[in-house]
Amino acid sequence: MVQARRGGPRLGWLVVPAGLLAWVSASGFQLWDAMELSGAAWSLSGSHPPGQPLHALLGHLFALVPLGPIEYRVALLSVVTEVGAAGLAACITAWLLRGVVLDEGASRAGRWLVRLAPHAAALACLLSPTFLREATRPEVYGLALFCALASVYALLRWLDGAPGQLRVAALFAGLAAATHPPEALAPLAFGALVALFLRRDALRWRPLLWAAIACAMAFGVFAYLPARAAAGAMTWGDPTSVHGLIDYVRGAAYRDVDLATRLPAAARVYEGLASVVVGAGVVPLLGVIAALLSQRGSDRGPFGPSARSALGLLTVTSLGLSAGMWLLPLPSAINLADQPGYFAPQVAMLLAVGAAGLASWAARAGDAAQIRPSSGRVAFGAVLLALLALNPPNAAGARTHTEAGTLPIDTLGVSLLASPPPRSLALVRSGFPMLTALGAQAIEGARPDVAFFTPGLAGDPWAWRRLASHPLFDGRVYRPAAPLGARWRDQLVGAAVDVARGRVPIAYGSGTDAPEDAAVDGMYVLSWPAGEDARQAQSFGERLFPYIEHAARRYPLGDDDAGGAEVRLVLTNRAQRLLARGDYRGATRAFRAALWFLPPELLGRVELQGPATHAPANVVFTSFQLAPELARADAIRTAAVALDATGAGDAAVALLKWQIARGDMGSKRQLQLLEAQDAARAR
Repeated sequence: MVQARRGGPRLGWLVVPAGLLAWVSASGFQLWDAMELSGAAWSLSGSHPPGQPLHALLGHLFALVPLGPIEYRVALLSVVTEVGAAGLAACITAWLLRGVVLDEGASRAGRWLVRLAPHAAALACLLSPTFLREATRPEVYGLALFCALASVYALLRWLDGAPGQLRVAALFAGLAAATHPPEALAPLAFGALVALFLRRDALRWRPLLWAAIACAMAFGVFAYLPARAAAGAMTWGDPTSVHGLIDYVRGAAYRDVDLATRLPAAARVYEGLASVVVGAGVVPLLGVIAALLSQRGSDRGPFGPSARSALGLLTVTSLGLSAGMWLLPLPSAINLADQPGYFAPQVAMLLAVGAAGLASWAARAGDAAQIRPSSGRVAFGAVLLALLALNPPNAAGARTHTEAGTLPIDTLGVSLLASPPPRSLALVRSGFPMLTALGAQAIEGARPDVAFFTPGLAGDPWAWRRLASHPLFDGRVYRPAAPLGARWRDQLVGAAVDVARGRVPIAYGSGTDAPEDAAVDGMYVLSWPAGEDARQAQSFGERLFPYIEHAARRYPLGDDDAGGAEVRLVLTNRAQRLLARGDYRGATRAFRAALWFLPPELLGRVELQGPATHAPANVVFTSFQLAPELARADAIRTAAVALDATGAGDAAVALLKWQIARGDMGSKRQLQLLEAQDAARAR
């Protein structure tokens, strides 16, 4: 019997994917939280709960590097940490294989397979969407993932009898929690299993005390939040009091919008497991089976004693935690668009165990005389390991996962900022418009003359404090004069509008119905005070829209078409506003731009020629967090309802039937609704 070579893997080749990721990293305006996190890092302020203080501190250091725009510099932190996390996955694989015992008849190719397994795991991690989606944009997942895997690796080394590694593991677990708490669950769960089943003898008061001190030091990073709030640099929340800090860190602001808890428990378990299997692929599961079957018995199997013990716990943590993760009351679980990043530590652990299992199984030759069967096993194992590393679905989708920024999205951000007139109040919806305004003002000091206000956050005092720079507002929450007849949040929005009405222009982007005489301008509907010329020249943001409509057809729209969903949403809203104001040519052009993916003959039938002949039907919306396929279907149904209301019922039916042929049940319900409305009018 021979033992595999000890020592860590040589990971210098990771410089190449790091350079490629840095080459394609996004700059300029981007989707999701990228702009907000960049602004928080540059201005040393706080981002959405739980604040991500460690990301803000390290992101600020990267932002000081004179290399490109601020957003690009902060994105480099994601590149470094995601590639570093892939290297840690390779180290975990090498640790599992460091004591592998090979049969005497094992071929030289089999030994090379054992040496290459850590590199296969690292490459599989880099190609996985759980890593790749977050590696080219400013995000917290890469940093949290690096800390989580560093904690897991330290726990494995603690298994070898190094007592100081326990405090290292506790430190990195605390840092992961200070960056993105859901990803800290992986090292905490794995550490609990290790302590309970493998190292009870080491659980004495002294090492536990040192571990607790190390974890407390990591949690001390949260002191950044009240410190910066006291300096007046905070954006979200008010963590200056103990109660405010606790509410901020635990995400109390999300308690009313926790979408994950609305799903049935079985569906949430399935979602968790599916996220890990999609991220890692099916081949690692074969490696897990091979690893677990080969370690049966205390004196059998290729793995060393500590590796045999850790294999099962890594597997249980990866699959078990993923299955039960959504059952926990995680307020941050609401963002299903970023859901893959939540499961990145489990994906890395599954890939490490799978690569180790496949390599150890393939390298065992059995009897020395059985050369041909051994060679066949090694060849088959090499194929499986290659499939694990180059997961075809992940490799095929690598390009879309790295398109974090695109020209149409960047131009939408420019239009968002350029359209509001000076001194105006701009009502922007949550999501891309709100976070773009936050980030642009924090990084560039853009449009300090405009009061950007989000109706969805009207009940939060911090949203009002941001208006203090505007001459009409002093940072206090304005109470409505007549608090009856509407939801409290709508009343607060109405109070802000009452203050601005007649005194400054109001740009309606969301939340409140605009007056009938308001004009469409860019992403807004503008209402001017009496006496001011509402027919002045178009804003720069309005003049950008023909380019946005053109660019949407020619350029990839990023992140599995999530950028396309945002563009379609803006163009569809614009079409409806133009239709309501009698601009049928403009509404037709906007609808056609939103439906650029339709066949030309079908797209040509989308034409609004006159006013509505009857009240439009309700639109059947099925989008959830702007999933690309559903967002396209929603745009089709919205256009079909508008066509039907303006007398183009045949075109509406053609659109819906085209979508029904692609399995869209929402369009089938929409068609039934239109037919029922026609029957009611006939009666």
